[in-house]
Amino acid sequence: MDTLLRFGSGDELYTFDTTQQVSLDDSFLKVMTKLSRLPGLQGAFDEYGDAPAPADTGEVRVAFWVMSEQPSELLRLKRAVAAMKAWGKKRLYKRPWGSGSELYCEARFKNLEFKQEVTRLSHRRLLMMLTFEVDNPMWYSLGTEAWSWGDGTLWGSAPWGGNPVEESVIGSDNSFSLTPEGNDIIYPRITIEIPTGKSATNIRIQRRRQGVVIDEVSYTGTLSAGSVLEINCRAYSVMLNGSDGYSSAFDFETASWFRLVAGISNDIRVLMNNPTDEATIKFRYYEAYNV
Repeated sequence: MDTLLRFGSGDELYTFDTTQQVSLDDSFLKVMTKLSRLPGLQGAFDEYGDAPAPADTGEVRVAFWVMSEQPSELLRLKRAVAAMKAWGKKRLYKRPWGSGSELYCEARFKNLEFKQEVTRLSHRRLLMMLTFEVDNPMWYSLGTEAWSWGDGTLWGSAPWGGNPVEESVIGSDNSFSLTPEGNDIIYPRITIEIPTGKSATNIRIQRRRQGVVIDEVSYTGTLSAGSVLEINCRAYSVMLNGSDGYSSAFDFETASWFRLVAGISNDIRVLMNNPTDEATIKFRYYEAYNV
């Protein structure tokens, strides 16, 4: 089975003993459907149409033993688990069965249960039933994103600064494809950089499916040489040359801004106004898995 590895980092770090884990499960595949009854008609109207239903909030539940013949040591082990209550939101890492790679989610301590009964030999061992709450129910690997110092990433397990997918676009119409690893929806951080001596006017970045535009983000106006526009679809933020760039010049088609579907080829189209326009587009994203 999958095993939990650790929660947090630095001074606020709990490392799970993988040999003492009894069970591990999560609710990351639970979605929120929305069907509306229509008077006089059979069935119901699906509010999401052909789009995927959004995920519900998630939980990760793990059961594991802590054991010791010494009462003082058993008390210490019990309190070490309970200490996670005070740590806030941290990265929770697991290793999937059949894979050597780690995955993580952003979680916080929700509940800890254990029973102390003579018949269970609770003076020697305790079965800890620990629940984490996850607001973004997905398991992630670094993908093409950059890791941050102190985020729990193990030294030497990821490239320094990440390796973004980079595409040079020239002229009014450019198309290419992206195929991220994973099996769920990914929200990228898109960086638009204008080369020396160049500019880009009214840039639009689209994701298409069978020729139909599903997502689009756009910036009205001219980005001059040396400009850097960053559209972070996870944080819902726009930065222009290091300052807040969220203004009427920025626009989007859907509430999700821009999505990539992992495991398949995503058809990307970049439109600009002039044949001399030029930009470098960088996609940074975490690989997303729902199991």
